[in-house]
Amino acid sequence: MVEKHLIIIDPQLIGREYGTLVAFQKAVVEHTKADIYFLKPKSYLEERLFQTSKFRFLRNFFLKKVQVNLKEKYGVLWYICMGPENFRLDLYSGFGIIPNRVLYFFDTLPHQFELIKKLKLNRYFTHRITSFSDARDPLERYTNYRWYYFAQASVNPNRIIESVDNKHIAFCSYGRGNTRLNKLVRLFCQLNSLHFECTHEGQGVVKTNNIELYENYLWHTSQSVFNICFSVEITDPLRAVFLSPITCRWFEAVLSRNIIIGIAPLNREFRKLFPDNLVQSITLESSDDEILEWIGGLWESRAEIFSSIYGGKNESFFLKFQWESRVFEICDALLL
Repeated sequence: MVEKHLIIIDPQLIGREYGTLVAFQKAVVEHTKADIYFLKPKSYLEERLFQTSKFRFLRNFFLKKVQVNLKEKYGVLWYICMGPENFRLDLYSGFGIIPNRVLYFFDTLPHQFELIKKLKLNRYFTHRITSFSDARDPLERYTNYRWYYFAQASVNPNRIIESVDNKHIAFCSYGRGNTRLNKLVRLFCQLNSLHFECTHEGQGVVKTNNIELYENYLWHTSQSVFNICFSVEITDPLRAVFLSPITCRWFEAVLSRNIIIGIAPLNREFRKLFPDNLVQSITLESSDDEILEWIGGLWESRAEIFSSIYGGKNESFFLKFQWESRVFEICDALLL
């Protein structure tokens, strides 16, 4: 008998960074035919007693738990969170009757370990998953219960462009990048009448829904020949500490058929997941003139580099970078 699945979704999470989370949730629903349970809007007190607050211990004293009465018999529960800060099931009861309960955290960085330990996730979930391969063992030592690792993924852009000649954006850089490289790429593009798209986001009011934001972002990456990407240990070493996280940007770049310039994660798992020549590595110690010359050489060789990475690759090659494949891997490995 096929187990019936239920997925928990928090509709209050808004922003482009949650687009990949929603894409994962959508893949779970499509693959498992899961029903959806939407978490209730946060109360005034829950907004104040957030998980990283020094007063979080008061959540169980001042916040009334939501009693969930499931009308169906489910065999598998899914709860996908960007990180422990988004965790809200400490204020819900009733999901414990589901025999297989899966938690997936995108982010499990060292500064989050203490909160993860305080959440006592083994009380809520039978299977706890981190998307960072090198975080699994430290998490097991820190929490004293088992963790699994399954890599992140992404989705295909709405339009896949298989040739560099049909892409309209020469270079793009989104999120945390390298200010110096961006400046030199912008100069190169100005000198050669090319388009460089660079967007570094700040805190603001987001009114577009997550899916639209994410689809717009993927449309732009799919239109780009080169995508500037740096590992977390380069852009934010204080967050990475001893980890070398493989985040969704690398999967997004492959599915967008980008040539990546920057610095890849040192994580050995990266070499298992991605083509060897996917990242054209920059030497940051080089002079500005040397980097400009290097950028020019890459631009002149773009068709050859693109062909060496993506030439002859069929649909099955790209499937392993998609959420659909990751859901299947999780279900298969955990016997769900």
